Amino acid sequence: MSSRKHTLCHIGFPSSNQWLAALLRRAGGHKLQSGTGQGGNQCELQSERFAPPPSIGASHEQSAGTKAPGMHRVAIDRLRITVKIVRAFVNCTLLRFDLMRKGEQTRAAIVEAALELAARGGLEGLTIGSLAERMRMSKSGVFAHFGSREDLQIAVLKHYERRFVDDVLVPALREKRGLPRLRAIVGRWLERSAIEAAQGCIWVSGATEYDDRPGAVRDELVSMIRSWQRELSRAIQQAVEAGELRRDTDAADLVFDLYGVILVLHHDARLLNSPDAIGRARRAFERVLERRRPQDECAAARPAAGPGAAGKTHERSTSYLQN
Repeated sequence: MSSRKHTLCHIGFPSSNQWLAALLRRAGGHKLQSGTGQGGNQCELQSERFAPPPSIGASHEQSAGTKAPGMHRVAIDRLRITVKIVRAFVNCTLLRFDLMRKGEQTRAAIVEAALELAARGGLEGLTIGSLAERMRMSKSGVFAHFGSREDLQIAVLKHYERRFVDDVLVPALREKRGLPRLRAIVGRWLERSAIEAAQGCIWVSGATEYDDRPGAVRDELVSMIRSWQRELSRAIQQAVEAGELRRDTDAADLVFDLYGVILVLHHDARLLNSPDAIGRARRAFERVLERRRPQDECAAARPAAGPGAAGKTHERSTSYLQN
């Protein structure tokens, strides 16, 4: 039985020598031996082949006595090292996933805190220093999760968009297509806008911050608002197809009117502290819809007129159609 020795240097992890040893064993049946090389961090590998088969004249008892124990010893050694490799790999993988999960949780907490700061002071008022002070972290620790202040601002915008869609659009999709779904969307939008009037809305404040400021943040904000307008237009078109809005209804015009209601709601509730701003906004939305309802449905929705009032009702109807 021939033997060949190799020396492997320590490369950083206690188990790395075992991994390399296992690879060499798989390739050529090497046997791992402890070594006391320079620095105490070396190991030796001794190449060990299976013993050659016994001679033809040997008895069966001699063959079993010389071959079987050596083969079993090598097989057990290989199995032990394989188990160690698998355990080390699983432990390293779980550790990596745990670190990734903690990093994602820290990043999510930073973005949440940044959204609160941006709602009060705007996206341009958001700084790494103020955020680090809020999170009780170092500036380098906060910066490690974002490549730049611009990346942080975009992350805040995306976080706000996900929350907006989850609060406004997703629940409304359970309603039937047509006016029920459109009412649900706008109703939840109005409720959220009333709450944000006290806290601040980064879409509304961002429109004034970035209307004349080109860059990646403005592009991201514009893309989000246009995407939301497309969802509103789709809901309006579904109401038209269901016959609940007039066929000549211009979806873009109706979206424009809805945005006007939302902006006035923010203005009156936040700047003027008007207590009935949300009620006025709901009534304004109903008037916007009524002007686009089919004529027969509008007539059925109006309260019945008293005797002798037919002429006046006809005059209002004629005036409405002329408008």
